[in-house]
Amino acid sequence: RPLARRALERVVGPHVLRAGGRLAARARAAGARRGRQHAAHAGAAEAVAAAREDHWPIERVYEMLPLLKPLRKRLGGLLSGGEQQMLTVGRALMGNPRILLLDEPSEGLAPIMVQKIGELIQSLKATGTSIVLAEQNLHFCLGLADRAVVIDKGRDVFTGSIEALNADAQIKQRYLSV
Repeated sequence: RPLARRALERVVGPHVLRAGGRLAARARAAGARRGRQHAAHAGAAEAVAAAREDHWPIERVYEMLPLLKPLRKRLGGLLSGGEQQMLTVGRALMGNPRILLLDEPSEGLAPIMVQKIGELIQSLKATGTSIVLAEQNLHFCLGLADRAVVIDKGRDVFTGSIEALNADAQIKQRYLSV
């Protein structure tokens, strides 16, 4: 199973995820990252509006992601990697998720966009949105996460607070290349 799915399973429970692949419908979890490809041919506004519900209307998404508003007429495939990532998060939010699953949101992005994605995650956390962050970049997670699970070959090798993970030199060296 993908790492992000295993992490989400630990949060919502395996019984919620066994509904024949209906993860989003059953758990009301919205995933971001892999969905970037699906928005490549739609305009940014259309792609965000495609998942629309009331709790996260497009105006609120644009408030949370102000970089998207001026790009709303641009095709998703013409956006930078960081802009596509923000578009995907915006689309996911409009589904009103109880849990937002972010699968390696910093992967392949320029450092300035990694910083902006981190700021976005902090802002979402401040709104009370629950986030499961599947990420290999420990430094990115340190200021964002409250708890951590390190998974190696499908087995939990560490579960605890982010502070405990940061203090565990053996786990960091062996599994996180730090």
